[in-house]
Amino acid sequence: MDSNISLSESFVRGEATSRFWGIFAKAASIGSAFLILASLTPYQYGVWYLFLSIYEIFSQIISLGSGVIKNEVMRFIGENDYGRAKRLFGEYHVARLILSAFLWAVFFFGAPFLAFRYQQDFILIIRSASFLFLLEFLASFAQSLLAMQFRFGASVRVSTYAKITQFIILLGYYFYSYIGVKEVMFSLVFSLAAAIIFILPTAIHEWQPWRARVAADKNLFFKVMLGPGKWDISRSFISHVASRVQPFIIKIFLSTEMVGLYGVAKSLVELLLSFLAVDTLSTLVPREINERSKMRSIFVFGSKYLVITSFIFVAGGVIGTLVLFSLFFENYLPALPLFYLLVLMLPVQSFGQMVDVFLVAWRKQKFTFVRSVSRSALWLSLLLFLIPHYGLWGAISAELSAVLISAIWSYFYLLRLEPTFHLNAREIFSFGAEDRLIRDIFFNNFSAIFRFIRR
Repeated sequence: MDSNISLSESFVRGEATSRFWGIFAKAASIGSAFLILASLTPYQYGVWYLFLSIYEIFSQIISLGSGVIKNEVMRFIGENDYGRAKRLFGEYHVARLILSAFLWAVFFFGAPFLAFRYQQDFILIIRSASFLFLLEFLASFAQSLLAMQFRFGASVRVSTYAKITQFIILLGYYFYSYIGVKEVMFSLVFSLAAAIIFILPTAIHEWQPWRARVAADKNLFFKVMLGPGKWDISRSFISHVASRVQPFIIKIFLSTEMVGLYGVAKSLVELLLSFLAVDTLSTLVPREINERSKMRSIFVFGSKYLVITSFIFVAGGVIGTLVLFSLFFENYLPALPLFYLLVLMLPVQSFGQMVDVFLVAWRKQKFTFVRSVSRSALWLSLLLFLIPHYGLWGAISAELSAVLISAIWSYFYLLRLEPTFHLNAREIFSFGAEDRLIRDIFFNNFSAIFRFIRR
């Protein structure tokens, strides 16, 4: 029982710390979204969403394989094999740095070649966006290092610093200038740079213990990436590209303004879903993957409270958006019915991410690859069929169907691997001694954070 408590306490402490700092990040994100929606028309927001989709397709290249690399590094640490952990961590981030620098050069030096068709403002936006490739690499490197040292609070502060800084910049634009697509892009670049500067002393401090460790001589990067990593790379790329192609399909069959309405609904759901992320699990589970009783306890607990919390967010999101949009964003009121339907994916997505943590930890990347390809093919097929007939309702229905089928398929596959992970009603709807223990750990850690701040 002591070991179970230790793992649970590590999980809940990490989640409590992450949630605490996440509160500030989400508050700043909501503030930024408020300023952007108050300033951009649905057409302008559609242009921004399309541009962001293009950028994210390329930026995904930088993080390909991150899931499997993180899993392998934490497994090495769990086996006290710090030499191989340091070697793989270093090789992976050197490769990412090279890719980031290449994409920066392509966007920065290639943008002027588009001057024959686009105005100088658009060229400036592209050249500004090029720096995000380098900045995202630096930010994710710091986050990975801090998470590897179990500094979950410090890791999430990178995002918190960036979100708060972006909100301050947008606030300045809102009151003293003007917020357009160019200004939103500038706020992203400057805020991420500021976050890196703020977190740099902590990251350097956490790197000191690793400097003394000797990296393994044998190269590991290509072995991992061409082994289980090839499935993770393919899965991530196909899934990400499929999701980012959706706005362009909407533009082709409907209009840029419809892209804006869809983008608002989708962004609201993604904001709520970010509250439900369990980043600490992907770090903790690989270290204890052979302890099946511990794993089942975490799976049941995580599934139970994530799904319950997701329903709370669904209710709060529906009520909150209705009030806010009625008062401040009348131009975007047509997006609300779309949001009300799309937000139903929250419980399904929450449960699905819990299942995926264990599938990745058990190195079932081949299954997740097949699932992602199948889901993307189904999703795009439904989009091409439903959008011409049902418009944005068809787009939302296609996404919900793909997410639901994927989650059900993943859970039944997990049960094939570990039948004891079967959930029963008594566990889900009961509240016993272990729940009280987890509750006490959670609130004790929150109290400790507040005491630290007050000092």
